[in-house]
Amino acid sequence: MTELVHSLAKHLQISESRKKEFKEATLSDVGLSHVLKFWNEGWPSNGQNISPEAWEYFKFRDNIYVEEGLVFLNDRVIVPVSLRSEMLNILHQAQCGMEKAKARARQVLFWPGITKDIENMVSKCKTCERYRPQNVKEPLICHEAPNLPHEKLELIFVI
Repeated sequence: MTELVHSLAKHLQISESRKKEFKEATLSDVGLSHVLKFWNEGWPSNGQNISPEAWEYFKFRDNIYVEEGLVFLNDRVIVPVSLRSEMLNILHQAQCGMEKAKARARQVLFWPGITKDIENMVSKCKTCERYRPQNVKEPLICHEAPNLPHEKLELIFVI
C-alpha cells in the first residue's frame, strides 16, 4: 500500500521570516496556544473546561491540523489575533472590493469572524466606497397573478 503524505507548510507561499513571525505569534496567542495543547493531548470530548479564546475553535477541531508550529484549518492558516489587522491590510492593499478580498482570504487565511472583519474594513474604506459598482441590480417587482386565463395580457414588440 502506498502512503500519500501532504505537507501544508511546505506549500504555503510565505517567506521564512513571515513563517517564523506566525509561529511566534501562535505560541503567544492565548486561544491558539490552547489549540496547540489540545492538538497534542486531545480535545475534551464535551467542550467543557475550554477557555473562551479556545472555544471559538472547538467546532472546527476535526479539521484543525498543526504542522511546523503553524495551525491550519483544512488548508488555510489560522491567523493569531496579533497578526489579524496586518493580514486585513495585506488583503485590502489591492483595493479590489469586498467580494475579492473575501475570496483572497478564503484561499489561505482563517480566523473566527474573518468575513465580518473584511466587511467592516472594506465598508470603512473611502476608496472602495468611491469606486464600488454603482449599477446595483434592481430588485424584481412581483405582479399579481391573474385569477382567470387571459385576464392579464402583455404584448412585447421587437423592432
